[in-house]
Amino acid sequence: MPTVLSTSPYTPKTHWSQTIFTLHEPIAMASRKHDADGMEAVGTETCPVIRIESRISIVQAVLHCSIDISLETMGIPSDGRKHSWPAQIFNSCNVSSLFDGVRSFLVVVFHFTPLTLWINHIKASIGTMKRSTMMMESAMKQGFERYAQYLNELNDKRERVVKASRDITINSKKVIFQVHRITKYNREEVLEKAEKDLVSVTEQYMSRLVKELQGTDFWKLRRAYSPGIQEYVEAATLCKFCKTGTLLNLDEMNATLLPLSDQFVEPLQINILDYLLGLADLTGELMRLAISRISDGELVYAEKICGFVRAIHRELTLVVPIMDDNSEMKKKMETMLQSVLKIENACCTVHMTGSEYIPSLGSNDRGFTLLGASDIDD
Repeated sequence: MPTVLSTSPYTPKTHWSQTIFTLHEPIAMASRKHDADGMEAVGTETCPVIRIESRISIVQAVLHCSIDISLETMGIPSDGRKHSWPAQIFNSCNVSSLFDGVRSFLVVVFHFTPLTLWINHIKASIGTMKRSTMMMESAMKQGFERYAQYLNELNDKRERVVKASRDITINSKKVIFQVHRITKYNREEVLEKAEKDLVSVTEQYMSRLVKELQGTDFWKLRRAYSPGIQEYVEAATLCKFCKTGTLLNLDEMNATLLPLSDQFVEPLQINILDYLLGLADLTGELMRLAISRISDGELVYAEKICGFVRAIHRELTLVVPIMDDNSEMKKKMETMLQSVLKIENACCTVHMTGSEYIPSLGSNDRGFTLLGASDIDD
């Protein structure tokens, strides 16, 4: 059975389309032989044509991606007379969608049989096409309105998420600054205060971010809240190390966020990339803590920090090359290596040249030396 591709308005739509040419004046047609009045003009109601012959010429126009089309039309009534109408010139930019302000239309179909369509039928077809076009435009308009509303709501949520992330960053930094106040005399007091501040950050600021993102595709807004999450990871892991000397892993951190979420919706969980980025920042804070501990005489504690940071760098060196999104991690790996080298150089210098730190005034520890010399006699 042959396949027929039709552009008729009464058949299902395909990727083919109709080309509509407008005529200067309507042409009356008859489907059968009609007694024509030889005194009347060809193509009128009293002398309709039974056949129309058209010649179409197409040439490339001067304008880019444009063509000129000439239409020559000749009508033949039942008495055999031939009448030609003046040729019409069309451009490819204006041969379609010309529904207003014209008197008649002719759909040019390349058949070798006589054209038997009435002009009134063509007008009805064009009316149907116009209604279909209006319905399609209405559906498209509604679709764009829904999408515009979705984008507006997403942008509003992004602004709220950015604000929550900024608050988490600021208050997490306060926790880190609190930890850096630690000395060998006030360790318990400082760590207790830092842990309370961290709990406050979790309950006040992380909870706001969790409620904003729970139950949604929060990965779409990852770049909006990632800086705050990284700073939170840095503060939490720093407190954990200073208290127990161990690393706070990702599962333990996500477990603290579960009570903040509604149990009936998908909770916000810290992803592995943000955790590793925060862990990379942790090594910088540990480097500063190690240097300050060396200056305070806690060389053993500084060496413990050095081993911990070296272990983190060693493990991440194996992981980062196989990560998909590792551009940020590659930059932080270079900074992490510099932190490891600084701690190692400081510890090595103390071992090689003697104490490079000055004990506090009034210290009773006689084992300290100043630049390799004995303590000053009383």
